[in-house]
Amino acid sequence: ARLYEDKHIVELGSRSGDGMACFSQRARKAVAVEYNPTYCAKLWELQAEQTRAGLGGFEVQCDDFRAVDLRQAEYITWWQQTPLTNEAVLGFLRHEYDAGRLS
Repeated sequence: ARLYEDKHIVELGSRSGDGMACFSQRARKAVAVEYNPTYCAKLWELQAEQTRAGLGGFEVQCDDFRAVDLRQAEYITWWQQTPLTNEAVLGFLRHEYDAGRLS
């Protein structure tokens, strides 16, 4: 958890938000990205629960990860399950880095 303390974290494919529930308690900013509407609804519920409990809120973006602005992210993590495989995500992130959209 200290690794993420005071950092901007983006999680791609957050699903039910297990990782985000942890990250958001320490991060300066935490963003959950999920394209599946069912899981997106679960994330909105979790976000509201965490905020009410004072456990740190997070932003929910219901979109494909390739459509999300990642320029401010200091850490990017993802659920490693098809279609969010290492090769696909790392290829996309490398493209964004080469284009100057990631640091």
